[in-house]
Amino acid sequence: MVQSFGMRCGNKYFIYLLNDSPTATSAPISFSVATTQKLRAQAFTPSHQQFAELGDFTAWNQHLTPPAQSLAPRQVVVLVLETLPKS
Repeated sequence: MVQSFGMRCGNKYFIYLLNDSPTATSAPISFSVATTQKLRAQAFTPSHQQFAELGDFTAWNQHLTPPAQSLAPRQVVVLVLETLPKS
């Protein structure tokens, strides 16, 4: 079972994901955003203190659906999405 919590702070979104099960899983992600601009996404793994670039994504009708996130057993990942400046 994946637990999740999200919040917006300025031009950034933080999505907390916890795989609270003893087996690996893939977590689908989908949430509303207050922008139509592109967002740059990173995944932060607190246990390893590492960031991984996930790429740039565009919301459709103020809704964002990035690729599913793979989570190891009992793993925590924090997705950090930042609104990119208009080009």
